[in-house]
Amino acid sequence: MRLSTWIVAFVVAYMFIAHGMAAEKPSDEPRLTVEQARTQAKLLHDTYIATLHAMHRRYFDDAARQNKQIAVPSRVMEEVFADIQLRWKMRARWLAVNAQAMSLGHEPQDDFEREAARLFVQGKESHEQVHDGVYRHAGSIALFSSCLKCHAPAPMNPDVARYAGLIISVPVKTP
Repeated sequence: MRLSTWIVAFVVAYMFIAHGMAAEKPSDEPRLTVEQARTQAKLLHDTYIATLHAMHRRYFDDAARQNKQIAVPSRVMEEVFADIQLRWKMRARWLAVNAQAMSLGHEPQDDFEREAARLFVQGKESHEQVHDGVYRHAGSIALFSSCLKCHAPAPMNPDVARYAGLIISVPVKTP
């Protein structure tokens, strides 16, 4: 199977896992209003479409493949972040936790992000905050062996679980 096919399959699988399938949700979970469901459906639709377009641009473009200019998946996802920011005014960015950052912009930038990184190393899956009209959600990402080829070069200890994070910031109304 080609690398591009694996990457698309990974992204689709991750989205299903991350968002869960409706049939697997507990029956006692609070239900959304129709307006909330409509907003979430539109956001997910735009996210999936932006992802699909970014994947096709970066992994199925004949010129890029012939020149072996295949983009790193996290960089492609930054294109999706930019598309969603334009349409939804939500920001997303990667967070380096306990592995080598691929960009200085991925290092924790404030107390909230430093606390999220600390909690992720301890095994917590998410961290949130509302401050100055912005809801911030930090979610942990376990780095797999394919990630560690770049993010944990020798001499990092291979027995230590490595994490990254994703920070999502959403403007909210505050009382």
